[in-house]
Amino acid sequence: MLASRWLAALLTTIIVVAAACSGTGTSSSAPSAPPSAPATATATSGQPTSSSLPSSSPPTASCAADTPPSWVRNASNPNDGLVDPRGRIVFGQIHRETELGQILQPLFAIDPDGSDLVQLLDCEVARPRFSRDGSELAFAVIVGDGWQIATSAADGSNVNVVTALPRGTDPDKTGQPDWSPDGSWIAFAASAKLWRMDADGSNVEPLGVSVFDAEPRFSPDGTSIVFLRGDFAKGVSEPWIRSLATGVERPLLADNHRELEHADWSPDGRWIIYNTLTDATGAHVEQIERMPVDDPTAIPEVVYGRADDFAFKPAYSPDGASILFGCHESVCLMDADGSNVSVLVSVPDAHLNHFAWGVSTAHP
Repeated sequence: MLASRWLAALLTTIIVVAAACSGTGTSSSAPSAPPSAPATATATSGQPTSSSLPSSSPPTASCAADTPPSWVRNASNPNDGLVDPRGRIVFGQIHRETELGQILQPLFAIDPDGSDLVQLLDCEVARPRFSRDGSELAFAVIVGDGWQIATSAADGSNVNVVTALPRGTDPDKTGQPDWSPDGSWIAFAASAKLWRMDADGSNVEPLGVSVFDAEPRFSPDGTSIVFLRGDFAKGVSEPWIRSLATGVERPLLADNHRELEHADWSPDGRWIIYNTLTDATGAHVEQIERMPVDDPTAIPEVVYGRADDFAFKPAYSPDGASILFGCHESVCLMDADGSNVSVLVSVPDAHLNHFAWGVSTAHP
């Protein structure tokens, strides 16, 4: 969706949350850093968030893997049981859309060679993300009338809702989880703020001093996050980087006036990849670019861009040799330099989206 719409939705969220929490707020506290870092980090701008999100006992999600659609049942080599050394890919089919995001149903998995296509979950979810060892998934799931964060095994079994966030915490969207490299905690977004919690859902605390932030993604070494920040002054959303040890934040691009989204790290930590929503003139352009992490003045490198196509939500393969991305409404692969583009999955009248690529593990 266009970032202007995203920013407007975030503003609506903040207004609703402020109204819901008036008279019941808690005192602010310093943001929490990962276990190995000092808990004294401060950000460069913004006001402190509440020290915790209200919660109770986590609800239960009904996420049975019901009968897959015919294009999954009739796929070549389904459920072949052979582990692909390049890893495992997860994606979903857009079921419906809300003002603050797309809802997937069902969720699927496939090997990078196009085999072993299976359905994992048949419930309303969003933004799946593999743990670094490939054994688990984290995702947002609709439970009752709101979003929660859940985890599961990589094959979709053992679904466990780990948050118990009330409806008033975020009117429409809580999600975009990501695992710390050691798997001990999870970062996520709620109410246009970033949060962290232990992997079991305990110890929920703010992650930094929030402005209008979303989509936290850990660096490979776990020392930083890249996230999406809405800048109302410029009227854009753009990637920012935050050091988890010092709290220092900076934009990925030193002088950006374009709408950018869905940033993520290369496995070697040298690059951040993202997709654009506009060009310098404000025209709608969805292409994939990358930037060096250590040089915000560099010129962005276009990895993939075609006038007759949309390219979005890029994700590196675990070895960094390939990139998974959305090409119009299909699942596509390409080499990391943008060459050898191929369509992995394309289904007539189905919009495939929300991609994740994890390391190889045993799967049915």
